[in-house]
Amino acid sequence: MDEQEKKTLNIGVCIALGTGLGVAMGAAFGAAFGDVAKGVAFGPAIGAGIGVAFWAATSAQKK
Repeated sequence: MDEQEKKTLNIGVCIALGTGLGVAMGAAFGAAFGDVAKGVAFGPAIGAGIGVAFWAATSAQKK
């Protein structure tokens, strides 16, 4: 596996983890505000954004 494949794999893992976390957070926020469906709908987008940001931060440190 070369360096490019590792980066591609890592961003996929970060997005997947972020999306999963986003669903959980979205459901929790949704429950707190009385609209679980809306929370779950927005959660993955926010989580994926967090995942990309986390990947960017960690990949920048490795250079």
